[in-house]
Amino acid sequence: MKNNYHKKVLLVGATPGMATIGLLYLTSYLKRNGIEAFCQIHNNHMSDDAFKANLLRLLKELQPTLVGVSMKWFQHIARGLKICEVVKSYSPSTKVVVGGNTASYFQNEIIHNENVDYIIRGDGEQPMLMLCQGKEEIPNLVYKEENQIRETAFSYVHNQQNSEEIFISDLDEIVEKDELSSFPFLYINTGKGCNQNCFYCGGSRQVQMDTFNREQPFYRSIKSVRKDILESIKYTDTLMFDFEIVGADPYNIYEQSFSGIDLKKKSGTFYSWVWPTDELIELISLTFKEAQLLIDISSLSERQRLTLQEKGLVKKQPTDEQLFQILRNCEKFGNVYAGFTCILGMPFMEPDEIGVGEEWLKNIIENFPAFSTLEFSRLHAQPGAPMLSAYEDLGMNIPALSFQDYYKISKMNLEQEVYPGLERMKYPQISYRDNKLNKTIMLHSMNIFMIMQEHNAANKGKFVI
Repeated sequence: MKNNYHKKVLLVGATPGMATIGLLYLTSYLKRNGIEAFCQIHNNHMSDDAFKANLLRLLKELQPTLVGVSMKWFQHIARGLKICEVVKSYSPSTKVVVGGNTASYFQNEIIHNENVDYIIRGDGEQPMLMLCQGKEEIPNLVYKEENQIRETAFSYVHNQQNSEEIFISDLDEIVEKDELSSFPFLYINTGKGCNQNCFYCGGSRQVQMDTFNREQPFYRSIKSVRKDILESIKYTDTLMFDFEIVGADPYNIYEQSFSGIDLKKKSGTFYSWVWPTDELIELISLTFKEAQLLIDISSLSERQRLTLQEKGLVKKQPTDEQLFQILRNCEKFGNVYAGFTCILGMPFMEPDEIGVGEEWLKNIIENFPAFSTLEFSRLHAQPGAPMLSAYEDLGMNIPALSFQDYYKISKMNLEQEVYPGLERMKYPQISYRDNKLNKTIMLHSMNIFMIMQEHNAANKGKFVI
């Protein structure tokens, strides 16, 4: 395969608002290796006209010969392909490369789109740099040549050693000046990958192997994480940390990452895939002005959580008492709060558990001042999730299995007058075969929403994302 050298590159995300942080890592890497790379990480142009006008402005001002489109989340497939269409309409000779989880998973379908020239599967830094440099042997690449779809070896995979080259840098050169002052937060990944196969998750270990060729997760080097922190705090007051590895205590990672860096005027949010110890909570309290832990649980019902765990469908789950103890530990310090992320509508739910879950939440709100928030969504289909081959045995109906199914739902999002935020986003929602249970869980979702609305209104001053 012969390529042209691409001196100027623009990277954009299909996700509205704050795009996936992978764009910053990728653009930073290209910039450090001599490519004039720019990215738009914060895009709030939600109407169709504003969306197109913003993209055309970037194309006219930057005149890139290569545009990279991040297609990470499946609900934005149509928006990602629309970006590709706008680029090609403006300049047919401009090459378009698509990457990210969804692009990697649906590579065979997306590469046939007339506006897509390349797909980079999995980790993209080295392949993208080689594409810009006009190299002939580029790993992880899917492309068109002589009316044929061709693939190269899927051989570039991040690990603890080569990921030392991957960190955020040069933000003032790769992001527009006006955009730099608009970051509500920046993500910092402490690790990559997952060693769990939770049945509902499109980022599970098996999907990681299929789409990133990543057999094992790993914690990134302390050196790289510290570089991310030092660069990010120049432009935002809130750092968000994600991708802890289940079964590995993250305390030492955080302790070494924060050591010697003054974060006393900053806020921190931690997506806790590992239950935080009292020692970690104390470290976070001493490091940040204020902080929030978001603890992942599979259900508001302890019985349902433990049933899903016993059946091997989710990772190890905490008991109610363990969650209460985390909240108590946070209360010792006064500037650390804890909330939960969970999914409503999981299998093996019993009708009488609905009231139990609501009372459980009310009890926490009334008795634990350190409780901050509950992030929840309905169970929905995610590409590659283990349940896609087991939903019948779980007594569920599933609305999306194929690329066309997911594309159709993403078009519903694109066709709204104003592109939806998370609260109005269309998802392929999974339902029970039992209609009575469906009505029950719908009412339950509305009740939880109302409980949290009331809680949030009463706690406007409390740290919440």
